[in-house]
Amino acid sequence: MVISGFTEPEYFLGAMNDAKASCYIVKPWKKPDLLNRVTQALSVYHNNVMEQDRVKSLESLVVAGEELMKASKEVETRAGGMAHNIRNMLFSVSAQIDSCKMGFEDLQEIANSGSSTEEKIARIKENLQANLGGADLGEMRIEDITDFIDSSMLLFRQKKKDPEEFDLAKLIQNTIQLERKQERFRNIQVHFEARGIDFTVTALKGYLGSNIVELLKNGSDAIAQKNEEAKGNIWVKLEAVNYGSAGEAVKLSVRDDGCGMSDEVRARIFELDFTTKTTGSGKGLPELAAMLYQHGGSVDVESQAGQGTTFTIILPKVPRK
Repeated sequence: MVISGFTEPEYFLGAMNDAKASCYIVKPWKKPDLLNRVTQALSVYHNNVMEQDRVKSLESLVVAGEELMKASKEVETRAGGMAHNIRNMLFSVSAQIDSCKMGFEDLQEIANSGSSTEEKIARIKENLQANLGGADLGEMRIEDITDFIDSSMLLFRQKKKDPEEFDLAKLIQNTIQLERKQERFRNIQVHFEARGIDFTVTALKGYLGSNIVELLKNGSDAIAQKNEEAKGNIWVKLEAVNYGSAGEAVKLSVRDDGCGMSDEVRARIFELDFTTKTTGSGKGLPELAAMLYQHGGSVDVESQAGQGTTFTIILPKVPRK
């Protein structure tokens, strides 16, 4: 506030601008007028302070809301990824159960018809024994699902689960054996080759098993897109290698002779939620890359439209600290 005896505009305007004042009082002033002006000024100041506090509170609420939305999106993404991978792991178990059901239905049909042949019964019995003989594999897959859920919950938190030691070659063989029972692999040959003796690794077993299922599934989908008969091949190769400062590692390559990918698609496959399939979630490959990064490994892809795709995974036998 400025109090002055000068009434010329150039004086009081200049004074108010220099002092950044909100009020100019001309002498002689009266006490009631002065008190009234001061009261008004204090009221304006109080309202400005209150408004600033409200703005700060609103800004805090906006920030908190954005953080909540971000956390909600993260939970949604991870939950979707977990559901996607659990479905992959359950498919092979359900295929085994369906095969057993079909065998029992065939036996029931023979019993109802009253006619049978030893050859037909022997064949049904052989199929049932093969499926029931795979019960241990089904049990292992259920254990993998439990381990996968546990691993997933910890993989994207600040704390980490201690990886476990297991034979990667055996895990791959069991996974391939279960996946072969799926209808989509009826006309697809899966070839497995292991070059080396010791494939013991320390990693998140359930999560890695789900990633192997994902790669096999992607290969079968690519073959189905290439030809109506969904006929083709998938080659799985496991090798013992050295990986720079990480030391001993295993190299896993999964190659298919499916439809392949364009350069544009290949450049985006590790982006979260990116997919070219109508039923895809776009979460499998990004989460594979995340898991390998935390483990100290890597994943690479080579593909050519119409020629097939090769995924190459490098996994140190012992995760980085």
